[in-house]
Amino acid sequence: MMKIFTTQLNGYFNRISEKEELNIEDGARILAQGLIGDGKLFVHGFQEMEAIAIEATKGADALNTELLLSNGNLENITSVDRVLVCSRYAHDQETIELAKAIAEKNIPFVTLGALDPKQEGETAADYSDVHIDTKLLKPLIPGDDGERFGFPSTMVGLYAYYAVLFTIKEMMEEYE
Repeated sequence: MMKIFTTQLNGYFNRISEKEELNIEDGARILAQGLIGDGKLFVHGFQEMEAIAIEATKGADALNTELLLSNGNLENITSVDRVLVCSRYAHDQETIELAKAIAEKNIPFVTLGALDPKQEGETAADYSDVHIDTKLLKPLIPGDDGERFGFPSTMVGLYAYYAVLFTIKEMMEEYE
């Protein structure tokens, strides 16, 4: 099972690296503006994607970031700030509502999560300046009973986050 999981997971990493390269670069550029200028970089993760927010604010490679939501309220953000919003799916209702609220304040922001082409209706990507698609829509391993399991949304989300982080670091080095 681990061989299947590893092979499938590497496939998602490769797809993100290849197909999201421009979005990763554009997203990093937007987020870097909050670090270089007078603004702040805020990050928020829904459900298990909160791991990305923790990594961004408290991890070994943490940037100068702050959590977007404090005690359930949207922090005071301004047009010089930048935001990264992470969720399992871009069509999660909570994510869409937060994306709308940020867009209404005219704050440049990036969303990260899986975009389902079969999903009808609006997504957080409709409101963000850049969306990074993690592409993970279903569990990776087929079970003997036909059910699938092993849904590593946090792992692919962190992979995409690190792609953005490395790009930001490159941009910051060039800026200095």
